[in-house]
Parts: sequence; C-alpha cells; structure tokens
Amino acid sequence: MTDIDVLRRDGIARVYPSLGAGQATELAAHLRAAPCYVGHVRVYGDGVPRSFAETAAMTDVWCHDMETVVLAPYVWDLAISLLPTAARYLGAQPRLYSMNAFWVRASEAVPRLGLQTFHRDHDDERFLALFVYGTDVLAEADGPPRFVLGSHDPDHLPIDCAPPVYGPAGTAFLADTRGLHMGVKPTSPEPRLILWARWGISERPWSYDNDRLEPVDARRLGGRYPADPATRDLVRLVAG
Repeated sequence: MTDIDVLRRDGIARVYPSLGAGQATELAAHLRAAPCYVGHVRVYGDGVPRSFAETAAMTDVWCHDMETVVLAPYVWDLAISLLPTAARYLGAQPRLYSMNAFWVRASEAVPRLGLQTFHRDHDDERFLALFVYGTDVLAEADGPPRFVLGSHDPDHLPIDCAPPVYGPAGTAFLADTRGLHMGVKPTSPEPRLILWARWGISERPWSYDNDRLEPVDARRLGGRYPADPATRDLVRLVAG
C-alpha cells in the first residue's frame, strides 16, 4: 500500500508491504550470478557481458539487462501488483516500459553527471518509478538516494531534501523522478544494489527507445505472466 496523497505532495512515498529479507537475499544472489554490464543502464556502457567480479573490478557502477531483471524473482510480480497504484497516480493507463537493476560501489571516482548529481528524468510526459533496495541501506555510508520534496510539481516551491529512505534489503518506494534527485555513492565496503520498474502514459515512452530496450519473450515468465488481456497490453513493452 502507498499513500497516494503523500506521493502527490512529496513526489516520493514508501510501499508496504515490500520484499521480505529472504526474498531480497534470493533476488541479490540471482543477480550476482547473472551477466553484468558497465554503466547504470546497459546502453551507456560497452555492452559486453561479464561476470559480477570482473565487472566490479573494472568500474564503480554496473548493471544487468532488462531480461535478467524481468526474469529475476519477485520484482516483476511487485511491479504488476502496483499497476493500480500507478494508474491512480498517473490518472491514466500505466504502461510498464522499463525494468533495471544496478550496483554502485565505493570509489574515489568523480561523481557521475546525471546519476550522482541532482538531475531530473525526462522519460515521458508523466511517469512513475518503483525502486527496490536489493541490499541493506541502513546508514549514510550505504548511499541512500536523495529526493527534493515536491520538485516534481512545477507549481510547488521545493523546500528541502526528503529524509533519506533507509531500510533493509527489500525496502521499496515510489518516486516521481521528474523531480530533482540523485544517487549517493556508498562509502561502505559492500556495493549497493537498487532495482527499478517504471510506468508511463505514452504508447512508447521516449526513454524506451533511447535505452534500446526490447520486450522479453512472455513465455519465459510462465504462470507469472498476466492472463488478463488488458494487463498484458500494459506490460507488452517489457514482456510480450
């Protein structure tokens, strides 16, 4: 459950319930064993799949392709369950168009523009993102992302940053990333894992083609793929 009024006011709100500790551990293990790519989205790196260890030794930010994330345990199901919430917030049929997972580790590298400095996303005219922590984010050293309260609303004067979203692996929240936000690089020894799912209102949001995404073969999801034709239409950019 998400407080829609809080989400509309602040641009960010927690999701309850989210993933349990055991589910989050299984999810992270699945991703550690999967191919990795340099960059926080595959299109921004060299596109070469490598092992977790090899990629982590090359860069301080790495990710997985959308197919890996869609087929991972639990996140697809959480995204589907939140379609009605996304519809209420967006005031339109919410089209799922992106799923991603990326890791960030401590390093001396200069913060990355458009990721680790304040910025706005421009995925679609209106859109909403689900974020899920795949690792514990319990302290500032774990790199909790920052959001400026109300900055998604052009008629609202931002006051200050929202309090950091702290929580164990599995913690989930929704955010309107048209507002000012940034990733914070962790300083703790363990890399931080964040996953996202995004809904927009266009038939084909701009960022879908920009990120060179393609739908996953729905047959690979088996019984996890929605049976309802209307729901299938809303997720066809991601799985169809």
